[in-house]
Amino acid sequence: MDDQRYLYISAYEKHEVRRYQIGDKNGTLVAGGNGKGAGLNQLNDPCYIFVDQQQTAYVSDNNNHRVMKWNKGAKEGIVVAGGHGEEDALTQLYYPNGLFVDTLGENNDEDDDKSSKGLTTCLPPSNSSTNNDHQDTIDDDNESNDDDEDEDDDLEE
Repeated sequence: MDDQRYLYISAYEKHEVRRYQIGDKNGTLVAGGNGKGAGLNQLNDPCYIFVDQQQTAYVSDNNNHRVMKWNKGAKEGIVVAGGHGEEDALTQLYYPNGLFVDTLGENNDEDDDKSSKGLTTCLPPSNSSTNNDHQDTIDDDNESNDDDEDEDDDLEE
């Protein structure tokens, strides 16, 4: 539920996200709604939703291995993470499982002096031999900052 008391529901099998007011039976389409697919106006099994104060909806588009940003009233979404298949590269996600958007811009990296707003996805273990059960922070400019390097340095000391 957002600050204006709208409830957001992911209709997984309809491949859409809707917003409801109390007493509303049909809701308002927020994301997807154009059938199952990988187009910018489509979703493929949307799972998790994060809505900011501007009613921008971030949706983990599970079977498209991406996170989409849908501005209020938009007919198409914007890919903000993943969308390049389901492997282990920094530009890829594997069935994104949960998300959080840092709307305050307090996403600080120890190795970088800049502070930026970011999106954090929680990834399940990878289907390959590498261990990917960590969190990546993905900035609005679609770069990834992996915190595992710091952990590896600590292990070597």
